[in-house]
Amino acid sequence: MVRIEVDKNKCPSPRDCRRCLEMCPESVFMTYPRVPRMPGRKARDWVIVPALSSQCTGCMICVEACPHNAITVTFAT
Repeated sequence: MVRIEVDKNKCPSPRDCRRCLEMCPESVFMTYPRVPRMPGRKARDWVIVPALSSQCTGCMICVEACPHNAITVTFAT
C-alpha cells in the first residue's frame, strides 16, 4: 500500500504549478478550492490532494517533479 502526503504549507500555489498533476501517469492528484465558490467571485485558496491514492504505483515521479519538496510517498508493508 502506498501513502501520499502533500504538505500544504510547502505547496503555495498548486493551481499555478500543476507539476504533479501533469506528471503523474496514474492521475492521482486533483485540486480544489478550500474556500467555497461564491456567486460572482473567483474560487481561491487552492489545495492539491492525492484523491485517487489507491491508483498510485509508487513511481515517485510526483516527488521528483515537485519544486517545493511538498510531496512524500511512503510504502506500508
